[in-house]
Amino acid sequence: STTAAAAADYSSNNNTTTTPPSRPGDTGAAAAGNLNSSPSTTTSQQQQQQQIPSKSASEWKEEGNSAFSRKQFQQALTFYERGIEACSAESNVMVGTELYSSLSSNRAMALIKLQDYQAAQDCCTHILQQRHPAPPNILHKVYYRRAASREGLAREMDSRQQAKVKMLLAAKSDLQASLKALEQDTANIISDKERQGAKLTVAVAAARIQKMMTTIEQSKARIRKT
Repeated sequence: STTAAAAADYSSNNNTTTTPPSRPGDTGAAAAGNLNSSPSTTTSQQQQQQQIPSKSASEWKEEGNSAFSRKQFQQALTFYERGIEACSAESNVMVGTELYSSLSSNRAMALIKLQDYQAAQDCCTHILQQRHPAPPNILHKVYYRRAASREGLAREMDSRQQAKVKMLLAAKSDLQASLKALEQDTANIISDKERQGAKLTVAVAAARIQKMMTTIEQSKARIRKT
């Protein structure tokens, strides 16, 4: 079903925070900041890099989607990151930027599945700070996935109630932004089926987050009574 598919896209599972890859057009120091790059790269690492198949960003995205559908999330993450790196070779900046946003959003989704919530949140924030904004069909997913990563971070804050509430409020704000992006799709890029599925998924997440916040308030009330 649409709801199940949408929920599968955003639910969560490692802990390796990585630097966001360079955007299309990045050169020099920016390009040098790409994933796993190091000035002291060994000969064996260079040989391994040379063995990576040469594919376009779109092809890497398809590879990543295929691995993700098989629940091979670490492999999907690797493919998405290779696709992001390939975006810098895209001659059409706008095409490259849209692909970059899509691949980065999918990268965040894979990080959530790997339970690396901090890296997923940073990835989504990085997309939102791009010079060229992502189109609505990608933007609503970016906000949703940042909300999901923040929900995951909140779950890890067992003893820090105030920080937990602040993170959950930020997640709720992202869900509202996700809905707004859906409504701003005046060009009807998003199909009615996807739109309804996304809205339902957002509603389920909002209810889950509200329940977490209510539980926190009830816990705080019990502490005040004792």
